[in-house]
Amino acid sequence: MVNFPVNPARMALINVDMQSVFVEETPDGLVVLNRINRLAEVCREAGILVVHVRHVLLPDASNAGVFGELVPEAKEGAQPG
Repeated sequence: MVNFPVNPARMALINVDMQSVFVEETPDGLVVLNRINRLAEVCREAGILVVHVRHVLLPDASNAGVFGELVPEAKEGAQPG
């Protein structure tokens, strides 16, 4: 195991794909979400940057990629490009 000093100014918590479609459709999604929220709170209190990343579809869903194949309902209501 690597031992390194914790320096909040040089650290970040990055949350990826914690969007409703992933959380609600996963068996323990809400449990995981609650844990991440608690971790984010601790990080903020320690001065650690918290970043939330989300995927935004273009109106025509042309950037859906594999996501559009895995979650076809994500493309519903897309406007033709």
